[in-house]
Amino acid sequence: MPPGARIVRDPDMVREADYVICESTYGNRIHKDRNETVLELLSALQTAQKEGGNVLIPSFALERTQEILYEINLFVENRLLSDLPIYIDSPMASKATQVFRQYPDFYDEDAKRLMEKGDDPFNFPGLHTVDSTDESKRLISKRGIVIIAGSGMCTGGRIVHHLKNNIENSKTHIVIVGYQVQGTLGRRIVDGEKRISIMGQEYENNAKLHTLGGFSAHADERDLRYWLRSFGHTPKTIFLTHGDEDIALEFAKNVNEELQIDAHVPNMNEIFELK
Repeated sequence: MPPGARIVRDPDMVREADYVICESTYGNRIHKDRNETVLELLSALQTAQKEGGNVLIPSFALERTQEILYEINLFVENRLLSDLPIYIDSPMASKATQVFRQYPDFYDEDAKRLMEKGDDPFNFPGLHTVDSTDESKRLISKRGIVIIAGSGMCTGGRIVHHLKNNIENSKTHIVIVGYQVQGTLGRRIVDGEKRISIMGQEYENNAKLHTLGGFSAHADERDLRYWLRSFGHTPKTIFLTHGDEDIALEFAKNVNEELQIDAHVPNMNEIFELK
């Protein structure tokens, strides 16, 4: 998780390592400013509410859903948003949120202060939890609501059904809050495809799209460089994984040239001897 996350305090830095396995998901870009991202989320919610359209937020159950709830809670507390029904349509996300509530000692200072003054960041007026599939199906007929559901890349889960029922409506707003892997339904939406296949059926994509990069739990190029510079002595080799190959190779080249650290992008099943 990159520094600056709203709920969980920043991780301690690792200062010594001979070999490092490092992600490269965003090794060639800088995230949007977090505050700018939060304002974009607020704008999308306010606009959809005025239009009477639904907001669909495909979200990972762990951490991302809680971050979204945290921000919406602040909108409500500061009277920037009111009378907007929010539905968490993900049993796993609901359970994960309960776990978050149990461990406030791991919160950062701002989140701790909210809890200490009695403001539960995961509960606010208008928030509803959807448990059963029957309850989820009843959302089909509702308008002017926000639905937060998995999966985060729209590869399965209840969000797929909500997309099927809402994507052709021009008043629908789709808010993307996480990375979308090539080949996923979420990626096709982000790429702006006008005809989308969902569950074997073609739909016109008339929804308004909001891509909010500032919520990503993956470090961007700046954060990765900062982390790699933090070691007390230069690691022997950095293995770059978890990223599109072209991005990983580009980042490896930059690490080699600018940080003077040997960086390697391993191939599938490649074997290395560490000495």
